[in-house]
Amino acid sequence: MNKNKFLKQHGLTEAQFSGKEKINGSPYLSSLTSLPDGFSPTDASALYMRSLTSLPDGFAQKDGGDLNLSSLT
Repeated sequence: MNKNKFLKQHGLTEAQFSGKEKINGSPYLSSLTSLPDGFSPTDASALYMRSLTSLPDGFAQKDGGDLNLSSLT
């Protein structure tokens, strides 16, 4: 999925995507099978990404809460 489609589909801003602005709440991203390069969320209470099988290079969750990646291989 490209970054612009990802932002629109999940109601995120560019600043939230890059970690410059915090994401309020717990985004439910469990249907995702991949992430666009550069996704570095900040301060989300939890990220539910149970369907991901891999993470892009450079992925980092900054100052976040729970991270559910149960399908990661």
